[in-house]
Amino acid sequence: MNLLTTHNVKLGNMVAFSITPVITCPGKSKWCEKYCYSKKLEKIRKSCRIAWENNYIFSQGPEFVEKINLELKYHDRPYCRVHVSGDFYINEYIQKWIDIAKNNPTIKFFSFTRSYRIPELVEKLEELKDMENVSLLASVDPSHDYIPQGWKLAIVNEKRERTIKSFPINDEYQRVVSDSIHCLEEKFIEDNGLTYKQIKKDKIPIMTCSKCKVCIQGKKNVHFNGK
Repeated sequence: MNLLTTHNVKLGNMVAFSITPVITCPGKSKWCEKYCYSKKLEKIRKSCRIAWENNYIFSQGPEFVEKINLELKYHDRPYCRVHVSGDFYINEYIQKWIDIAKNNPTIKFFSFTRSYRIPELVEKLEELKDMENVSLLASVDPSHDYIPQGWKLAIVNEKRERTIKSFPINDEYQRVVSDSIHCLEEKFIEDNGLTYKQIKKDKIPIMTCSKCKVCIQGKKNVHFNGK
C-alpha cells in the first residue's frame, strides 16, 4: 500500500498525503463543514475515499513514520504537501509528522490547518510550525470567530453573495484578505479565462505549487477564492 501520491497536477513536483476528511478535522469551521471540497470528492471518487480511509487507519499505527520515511526516500521529491484532505487530529499524530520532518531535513513540508482552534493541540502544532523545514499555515474563512496571532494565513476570500449572507464579512477578516496575495495559480487561470477542464484537455501549463512556492516558503499570507 502506497501512502503518498505524486499525480496531483496542481501541486507539481511534490508528493502529497491525505486522510479522511471531517472526522480528522477537529477544528473544522461552519464554512468548511458546508463547503468541504474533499467531502464532495470522496463521494464521486471511490478510489479517493478508500485511499484516504486506509491512510487514516495506517496513520494511527506504529509503522506510520517509518513507512512515510521510506516513501519519501523512494520518490525523492523536494516538497511534501501534508493533507490535501484531512487535518492534524490528535497530538500523537502531530508528533509523528514532527518526527518525519526531523528525519527528512532536505524536504520542505507544507500544510494548512484549522486544528489551531483546538487549545490542546496548539502547543504541538506550534512545535511543528516552528521547524526549519516546515511551513504550516492557519486556514481562515468568513465563519471564524478569531484569527490566530503569530501564524501565516491561508485565507478563503469569499465573494459569493449567497455565502456572504450566511457568513457576514467582518473588518478583521477583510483586513487579512487585503494584506495577503492571491494564489498565483488561481490568478493565472482567472486572468486567462481558463477552466480546469480546459487546462486538462488542452494540456495547458499552469503555475503549480512547486513553481510558485508562496505557501511552501510560508513567509506571506495567501488567499484563495471560495468555490
